[in-house]
Amino acid sequence: MQQSLQRLVGHLIVWCLGVDRRIGANADGRREVLGMAVGPSKAEPFWTKFLRSLTERGLRGVKLVISDSHEGLKKAARKVLGATWPRCSVHFMRNALANVNVKQRGMSFDPIFGS
Repeated sequence: MQQSLQRLVGHLIVWCLGVDRRIGANADGRREVLGMAVGPSKAEPFWTKFLRSLTERGLRGVKLVISDSHEGLKKAARKVLGATWPRCSVHFMRNALANVNVKQRGMSFDPIFGS
């Protein structure tokens, strides 16, 4: 593990790891948990390994991988699944509104959602 991922707290070493859970929709439109992974990084190698594990378990026919703007996931999805990547609209709005003054957020929603 990378040294930057650990902290010394008292006499304990605390590792900062990410737990990722991926959900997909089946042919009937129902959501299903596809898999979970624990890892020290969200870089492309992490995602490539995770997506390959899903394909080894039988995942096929993935057309879209929708997520936040995560370069590692985008590259791995293209490489392993051959899937395209549209940006998640919820993450897009969160990122956009984080850069808008609180008093102006109503004006920001109107052109997008036609309120």
